[in-house]
Amino acid sequence: MIIRFLLLLTLCFSAYADSILIVHQNYAGVNTNVGNRLIAAGHTVTYTTTDPTNLSGYQQVWDLRYSVAVSGNLATLYNNFLQASGFLYLTTENPGCCATRNNSVATFISNAGGGATTIGGSAGSTSNTLNVMNTNYMTAGITITFAAGSNIQNSQGTWLFKDSAGKVGGMLWIGNAGDLGSGYNGTILVVSDINWTDNTFFTANNLIALDDMIDGFVAATVQGTISESGNSGGAATPVYSSGITVLQQSRKTARLGANPGGHNTSAVVNGNDNEVTIQQIGPSGHYLLLNIDGSTNTTDILQTSTVSGQRHYLESVLIGSNNSLTLQQRDTSKTAFVSVTGDHNTINMNQKGTGTHYLDLSITGNYHTAGIIQDGAGNHAATVALSGTQPWNFTLHQNSSAAQTYSLPYAQSDGSTVSGSCSAIGGCNLTVNQQ
Repeated sequence: MIIRFLLLLTLCFSAYADSILIVHQNYAGVNTNVGNRLIAAGHTVTYTTTDPTNLSGYQQVWDLRYSVAVSGNLATLYNNFLQASGFLYLTTENPGCCATRNNSVATFISNAGGGATTIGGSAGSTSNTLNVMNTNYMTAGITITFAAGSNIQNSQGTWLFKDSAGKVGGMLWIGNAGDLGSGYNGTILVVSDINWTDNTFFTANNLIALDDMIDGFVAATVQGTISESGNSGGAATPVYSSGITVLQQSRKTARLGANPGGHNTSAVVNGNDNEVTIQQIGPSGHYLLLNIDGSTNTTDILQTSTVSGQRHYLESVLIGSNNSLTLQQRDTSKTAFVSVTGDHNTINMNQKGTGTHYLDLSITGNYHTAGIIQDGAGNHAATVALSGTQPWNFTLHQNSSAAQTYSLPYAQSDGSTVSGSCSAIGGCNLTVNQQ
């Protein structure tokens, strides 16, 4: 499949994009690590280090502080936010650290009708290995790593993950499912460790868990579809998906097990005018997580194997303008999730070789150029979504000896329809050729 498109408009790539407030303490990269995953999912993020006084216009609040009490005016504000169907994340900490924060969060939950709650204190702490997942919401088989966390005790909430001794490190209170008092339609999430998303502990498995939250019950809260049994009977499906979905096949089967056996690399580039070259070459599959925050950066990535039948995975977040990203993935299984935010960026992607090709490309901003090539026999699938107030032209050519799939937010010639809009004067042009 070959896609060529020039975007001269503002694009929106998340069906459930909303406005998010992150309240934080500038602790060890937590706010940017969480914020970048929310941005990658298509949301708009605002940061503050002080108590908010007005949550009008926000659908989500992520309070990532670990030592600030939730009481007084803040508790009232959060209480009203939950009654208006908002999603609220509250960090707590280990029993020896932050009793004031922990107790205030427990009291806040109880006052919202969430039942008697203890966080740390007499409840004790969890181990640092939380490997029991509630698979209605979380990817099976992952292990979340803490630095030190409290045990959360509450019989009314919905546990998310716990250690092998049964001590809970993450819990939901789902207003839609009756976990909170009458009139509460929002959701509270409490995770009892600040470090699980900091620069030291934000492992591949922890990233998977965070994305499970963002793409699953957080989105389902905003949509109003969450229940005790899961996110509307399963994972939230973005409108722009094509091919695999079901949370993009559980984010490509938990990032290929987070360890495909080859070169596993996580990299962060901050700043401007950098040249980055990453080559993963060897007898096994390869795995790369890459975040770039800055402008006028040039990045070239190659993933290939000297042995047939290997699989490669790339996940990249690019924030900034006038950047160039070139990606080559070769061999049997190629998967890429790429999110671009900014203006005047150039993205060239080549997934080459017989086998499975999957690309999830999200672009937000103006004046981007993107070129995508997927070749080799069979299993071609890509994600494209276009919307805006200026005319656009899009042409998709797919030719292969096997199945071809596509999905766009407009009525298709085969009768399928997905939500979307084109408000441009003179309309929009769409051409789809399948052979």
